[in-house]
Amino acid sequence: MKNKMLLILLLIFALPSLCICKGFQVAESLLKQGEADMKEQHYESAIKNFNKVINLNPKAAAAYYDRGLIEYKSEYYVGAIKDFSKTIELDYNVAESYYYRGLSKGKSGDHQNGIEDLNKSGDLGYSQAIDAVRKVIENYREKQLK
Repeated sequence: MKNKMLLILLLIFALPSLCICKGFQVAESLLKQGEADMKEQHYESAIKNFNKVINLNPKAAAAYYDRGLIEYKSEYYVGAIKDFSKTIELDYNVAESYYYRGLSKGKSGDHQNGIEDLNKSGDLGYSQAIDAVRKVIENYREKQLK
C-alpha cells in the first residue's frame, strides 16, 4: 500500500514536469526549423513554425523576434511592431528589437515614435540605429528644402 501511494505521488508530481520538458523540446525543435526556413526564405513555413513555438511557450522571445524580422521584410509593419514590442517586454535582443520596431514604425508613418525607438536602440549601443537616425534626419531636411 505504501509503495502504491508513493508511486501515485511520484506520478502526480513528476508527470507534469516530464510533459513540460517534452513541450520545451518540441518548441526548441520547431524554433530551429523555423530559423532554417527563414534562412532559406521559406517565410510562410517559418512563420507557421514560430506560431507553433509561441503556442507551446508564450515566453519564447526568439520566436517573436524571428517572426518580427519576417514581418518587417514582408512589409507587414503592424505585426512586426507587435512582435518587437513583445521581445522588448521579454528582454530579448532589446537594442535590435528597438531598432526594427523603430524602422517598422517609421515605415508605417509613425515617424516620431520610430525615431524615439531608433534613438533608444542607439543609446543601448546598436550602431546601425545611429546611422538610421542620421538618414531619417537627412531625408526630412531634403523634404523641407523642396
